[in-house]
Amino acid sequence: MAVMILTGLLITASLYDIRTMKIPIWLAVVHILAAIISAASDVIMNGTAVKDYSLTITVILLIVAVAVILRLTEADAAGFADGLLMIAVCMVIRAERAILVFGLAFILAGLFAGVLMMMKRAGRKSRIPFIPFLTVGLLICMILTDIGDIQLI
Repeated sequence: MAVMILTGLLITASLYDIRTMKIPIWLAVVHILAAIISAASDVIMNGTAVKDYSLTITVILLIVAVAVILRLTEADAAGFADGLLMIAVCMVIRAERAILVFGLAFILAGLFAGVLMMMKRAGRKSRIPFIPFLTVGLLICMILTDIGDIQLI
């Protein structure tokens, strides 16, 4: 259920990202709150041990560290809201699957950027929205794995 809510929120964020290249901070905060509620309910209702979230916490700390480094170096590689949404995804589906989702998202974004550059519609400094690729990566993982109790293959 939490994965479906997260997916709906990501689709909304994707539309904002495509249209404006920005995600409203309130939407990112909603993602984080939903993810915290999901993780807390998993621990409380399902009896999941907090130690089972150790890799997830490690990945979240790595995302935060990369975001801070990008901010300090003023690199315009990713937005703050992108990092928040990646943290939310990691909290809901846990790190093992989140790493797969992130990998797919980066590969898809890279392929898309490559096609745009080959078509001369973008250059090396051009920006593309990332959240739509994160959403597609999550949807692919939902289809190919048992995330959210949906498994087609």
